[in-house]
Amino acid sequence: MKNIVKVFVALLVVTLLCGCGTKQEERVIKCTASQNNLANGYEIKSEYNIYAKGDVVKSVKTKETVTSDQEAILDTFETTLNSTYGTYSKEYGGYKYEIVKDNNNVTSNVEIDYSVMDLARFANDNSVLKNYMNDNNELTVDGLKTMYKSLGATCED
Repeated sequence: MKNIVKVFVALLVVTLLCGCGTKQEERVIKCTASQNNLANGYEIKSEYNIYAKGDVVKSVKTKETVTSDQEAILDTFETTLNSTYGTYSKEYGGYKYEIVKDNNNVTSNVEIDYSVMDLARFANDNSVLKNYMNDNNELTVDGLKTMYKSLGATCED
């Protein structure tokens, strides 16, 4: 009986110690971008929601809308987006996406779950991404914000 009590107390202490650490809350960082490429007949608006714990990105949800009066431009975007995200999903995992074409828009809704994605392989195939990762091969919030800002996005904290 004493051994059972000792084991129970030990488990209770371990549980309390694990529960008393600093627990990082998930936070959402929003970034937006727009590109008016009217000379080529289209406009793109992008919204990025970065879900992170501490400085590590856990997932990203993106909505991009391409607007154009030219059907051929919309067709090109639709085909390219489906091909790109389909390939990434197959090769690296972690991608859920939907591409919708209606009226004068092509809208892509993409979710990337980095806990499922083979991020190390993706970074190996896209070496620039390594600049935005920590020593544990995790994508960092500052790294991703830097990448988005280089594409013209504005991020709020």
